[in-house]
Amino acid sequence: MALLMIMGLSLLIYSLVERKLRQGLREMIVTVPDQRRKPTKRQTIRWVFQLFKDLGILQVRQNGEVMLHQPLNLRPAQDR
Repeated sequence: MALLMIMGLSLLIYSLVERKLRQGLREMIVTVPDQRRKPTKRQTIRWVFQLFKDLGILQVRQNGEVMLHQPLNLRPAQDR
């Protein structure tokens, strides 16, 4: 029963996040490339996570303080 409850809650959260993503894309009038590199407004949250898989962040520290945050491997689709 506990596993069923966790799975149901996970699917609910996934569905809500995906709905919020699609609503945001509609409001901003922005498309995101899908797996075939074609623009789409009905994107899944899994694909958006995969878009950011290779993104890295360079932090430059001086005297223990972070002076600069620089994204690495940033593509236009990620920037949008």
